[in-house]
This record gives sequence, structure tokens and C-alpha cells, in this order.
Amino acid sequence: MASLSTDPSGGRRIQFTGPDRKRRTLRLGKVPKKSAEQVKGMVERLNAAKLAGHAPDDHTARWIAGLDRAMHDKLAAVGLVAQRTSATVADFAADYAAGRTDLKDATRTHLARSADSLAGFFGPAIPLRDVTAADADRYRRSLLATGKEQNTVRREVGRAKQIFTAAVRAELIDRNPFADQKVQVRGNPDKFRFVTRDEIDRVLATCPDDEWRRIVALARFGGLRVVSELVPLRWGDVDVAAGKLHVTSPKTAHHEGGGSRDVPLFPELREHLDPTGRSPADQVVPRAADGGTNLGTQFKRIIKAAGLEPWPKPFHNLRATRQTELANEFPEHVVCSWIGNSAAVAREHYLRVTDDHFKQAAGGADLNAPKGEEAPEDRDEDPPRDQPNEAILENACGAEGDAESDAQTTHFPTPQAAAGDSVVRHGRKQPPQPQRLTPFPAATCRPSPSTTNPRLGFEPRLTEPESVVLPLHYRGTTAAAAPRGAPTGGAGRIG
Repeated sequence: MASLSTDPSGGRRIQFTGPDRKRRTLRLGKVPKKSAEQVKGMVERLNAAKLAGHAPDDHTARWIAGLDRAMHDKLAAVGLVAQRTSATVADFAADYAAGRTDLKDATRTHLARSADSLAGFFGPAIPLRDVTAADADRYRRSLLATGKEQNTVRREVGRAKQIFTAAVRAELIDRNPFADQKVQVRGNPDKFRFVTRDEIDRVLATCPDDEWRRIVALARFGGLRVVSELVPLRWGDVDVAAGKLHVTSPKTAHHEGGGSRDVPLFPELREHLDPTGRSPADQVVPRAADGGTNLGTQFKRIIKAAGLEPWPKPFHNLRATRQTELANEFPEHVVCSWIGNSAAVAREHYLRVTDDHFKQAAGGADLNAPKGEEAPEDRDEDPPRDQPNEAILENACGAEGDAESDAQTTHFPTPQAAAGDSVVRHGRKQPPQPQRLTPFPAATCRPSPSTTNPRLGFEPRLTEPESVVLPLHYRGTTAAAAPRGAPTGGAGRIG
């Protein structure tokens, strides 16, 4: 058990006997008695855990994690908690980047650059624990101030977030100050460019040699990543008999089943990939393996020589153009399997809206039709109001039997309102119309609702000529206003 006492000066102190049977004193200073009693309870829990040789309970552990540095140091001085490591941002970031030997060389290089960027911004002596969310905001703004694009800044901030997440897992800090930063790379429509067949034909004609033509064809017609997927490509990967090209993808190798894929040998691609007389172990593009060669810079020169203006992200837009073309012909999952990305990534970074899409959409409409005129298929197909009912029957029953039925006609009231009533039709109020009788043939067959299309509520009943079905606007009419033979009452009788 621990005891709480007050010094003559008003300071509070807690005394307890540690696991080594020595009497220890924890001085709290001038704090309220209630706060001191809460600390005393936590001291007793921590001391009991030390005596029993187990970790403190979750509530106590959370209390320790929320302590400031001064109080934590006091508890560490009396042996109740371990001393916190005071790692600096610069040291921890550098050690983390150097220790990630599981990453690819290019990824480790980018991570080391981000570690240097953090050290340059925060300085060599700033502890990890002193970095706040406001400091993370300032770091992001400093990157934007250098003129870097949004996606570049998102990647930089994402790596900083990764480094501080590692510090949280190492229990050097309680929370990640970069946790709320947006780091997802987004598609930039300003850099989208669909490279047409005519343009790529001009580029291929300008390429200085066959190897460069293979590079362009593999990117534009095969959808390969330049340079990462060109380096491991061998002539043995070109299977002409099966019509496939086996592609090794270092970028997606860390995903399950993403280390390689098969791409069809499209006709445009096959003419540039002839493995005849070549060793299967030889590289298809030896130039890609030369680390000192910048293919992007040379490709821009080739584009200019073809009389075209170099487009942004030259190789990526070739790959994105190919995926857009294939998406118009094949299912989404098939195209993504060939290109080596996911549907979400394709929609965000690859698929483009082209001029051909607009032409195809506009081709289905009659652009010469006067404005406001309805297309034939959109017009009202119902028969005109004064069309005799013989036309409806003729459509439903056919022409047979018409000769016999012409002589026998029965007069039924047409579906008109009673005299003096106004009718609302298509949202407009029509003037009153007199009731009139229209001859109706004694048809030899009963019309089927599936073959006739009279207006709802106007269907005559051939077996009961003295009765008609009332239209909806007769509901609730009085006996004086309803036509002869129509039922009265609020609900109305059908038939």
C-alpha cells in the first residue's frame, strides 16, 4: 500500500515500498488532493504489477501513455515505469530508411530522400514526441512552396506518415502527427493524353532503329511499363505459337499473383517482336538495362522529330491509351489482367474519354431534326381520341371475320365526360364536349389486353353492351352528372 502526505509547504508526496523492499517517495508538488489520490491509486497498481511480475492492466497502461514527459520521468525515477527513449526525428528516420532492406532499391532510395527531407525541415535535435499535427501541416506547405506538384507532395507526405507510423509501433510516440494527412495519389486530367494511331505511326516511322520501335510498340500496343517491365523481358517470353507475351512485373511482385502476367501478341505488336534466330535468354530491349540511359528524354526527342509536341508522361500515356482502346472491346477484368492493374486504378489513372466516344454517342441521334420535334419512337402511340374503335379491334383480331361483322354493329357510349363536364387531359383542362355514340362491331373474337392498348378505364365489355367501365375522372360523380348506364356513388362500380 502507498501513503499520501502533505509537506508543510503544501506539496503532496506519495510513499511506497518497492519490489526491492526499499522505501520510495514520489513528489507531486502542489496539486489538489483529489488528483493526488488518483495518482496514488495508479502507483499502487503499478507497484502491485511489479511485485507480481506482470504488465499493468489496460486502464493503467492507457493512463501511462497519456502522461506528459515530466510526470513520466518521475515515475521512471522511482522504478515504476521504463524510461522513455528520446529519439530525434532525424536519427529515427535515417535508421528506419536504412533498416528497410526488404524493399526494392528504388523504394529505399525514395525513403532515404524523405528521411533527409524530414531532417532538413525539423532539424537534427527535435524529438519525435515534440512533433504535432500542426507541424505536419507546415511540412506539407513547405513542400508545396518548392513548386512540387500535388501528387509528388502526397508521396512525400505519405513516406513521412510511414516513418512516424513505425515510431508509434516502436512505442516511441503515442500517436502519428501525420495520421490525418491525405496521401492518396490522384489522377491529373491535365496530364491525360490519348495518343492516336496516326500519331504513333509517325513516331514509329521516326524511331532511329528496331530496338526503339520495339520500345514504343511494347508501351503503346502491349501496355508494358517502361522501364521496369522491359528490363527482365527476354526473347524466350515471346510465345508466337500461343499468341502470348509473358511479362515479369517487378512493381506488382509484392502482390499475390502479381509478379507476372500474360499479354496477347496483338497484330500491331507481333510485327515488332520476331524471335526467329534469337537466343531465348537474350534481352528484347538491351537499352533498357543500361542505367545511364534516360529513355524518357530520348523519347521526347523522337516525338519532336516526328513533328509532334511531346505530351506529358510520355510512356505512361502510351500505356493508358492502350488500356482505353482495349476497354472498348473487352471486359474490364480481362483488360486489367492484361495491363497489370486494378479496376480502381484504371478508372483513376488510365481510362480516357476520347473524341471517338463523342462521335459514337452523337451518331445515334438525328442532328438535322428540328429542335423540339419528337422522334418517331417517342411520340404517343395511343390512337387519336376520335379514332373509331374498329381500328383497335382490327389490330387485335386481324382481318378475318371483318366481312361478317361489318353488318352487325352495336352502339356504345364513347369514353367522353357527360355533357357540361370538363376533362383534364395531359395536364390541360379541355372544354366540355357533348356525349356521342360510336358504332362498335360485334366482333368475332374477344380483344386481349396484351394485344390492344386502349386507354385505362375506357375498355368496352362486349358481353354487356349496356355497361361501360368509367374513366378515373368519373369517380365520385353524382347521378345527375354521370352518363346513362354509369353507376353512382363515391367508389364507383367497375363494369
